[in-house]
Amino acid sequence: MTDDLVAVLVLSGEPDAEAVAQARADLARLPGVGAVVLEGGATVVTWRHLLDRAGTAQLQPLLRLLDQKSYTAVDADLHPLEAPRVPRPGPARAVAGRLRNAYRVPLRRRLLRTRHRWWRQRFLTRLRWEAWLHGTELDLHVSKDLYVEPGARFHLAAGQAVLHIGPRCRIYSGVLFRLRGTMLVGPGCEFRQDLSLNVKGTLRFAGRNVLGKGAMVHADDEMLWEFGACVADYVTVLDTHHDLDGTLVQMLDQGVTALPITMGAASFVGSKGSVMPGVRMGRAAVAAAGSVVTKDVPDGAVVAGVPAKVIRQR
Repeated sequence: MTDDLVAVLVLSGEPDAEAVAQARADLARLPGVGAVVLEGGATVVTWRHLLDRAGTAQLQPLLRLLDQKSYTAVDADLHPLEAPRVPRPGPARAVAGRLRNAYRVPLRRRLLRTRHRWWRQRFLTRLRWEAWLHGTELDLHVSKDLYVEPGARFHLAAGQAVLHIGPRCRIYSGVLFRLRGTMLVGPGCEFRQDLSLNVKGTLRFAGRNVLGKGAMVHADDEMLWEFGACVADYVTVLDTHHDLDGTLVQMLDQGVTALPITMGAASFVGSKGSVMPGVRMGRAAVAAAGSVVTKDVPDGAVVAGVPAKVIRQR
């Protein structure tokens, strides 16, 4: 089975056919390594630390690891690669296995799991209650393994809203959801304490996105966070600005212009940095702490300053 493994790909975004073909051609020169494809997108990086784990003995642990990280293993023909199936035990063995696991798992761990399930159920109940109070038609889909701490807050309004949260996500206390649009959260995302999410348009997290403590994300238009894009504490990412017409009208009463933002795969914004409307952070780009990013950042560039300027390449 391992003879069919040809390359390692990590994909995110929405690439064209030519980019995908070129990526596969480049990686096909690496013989004897595993093929890993993330659904949709262009090649970002080759994971060399997985190359030496493509042996027969390590195949099943490798596939399990890839599944946990939201990747899909494929063979040379791009067909899904599955580990050898283990026959399911009979009813008696299944019950005996559960009893054995219950005995072996420490009591405090079982109590922690029970508390986490209670927190998740409380989060969903409060969210549905708020939606009913405000007359919100809420399309809600949440993974069963969501970890959410008490203290999450919600601001909803009459109309339609969509909230989808994928597997292995973590929401810490104090996170504020101002939900009046569509918010799609991919697998493995982490929202840390006191984060503010203001969504009136469409906000998409591809997966493995970490938003630091006290950060603020404002999405009135389309905002896409590609796979692995992260920001540190107290970062601001907003896609709107007030129009300046020169009149004596209060600023909050003037018009607002929204421009789409894209946070490239594996990009990072340092503490207290800002990303302004219409900006595209390139893949693997870095903005230093305190930077104000007002223009597009090339792939792999490191920017700093107010306004941010390229200082070097990674």
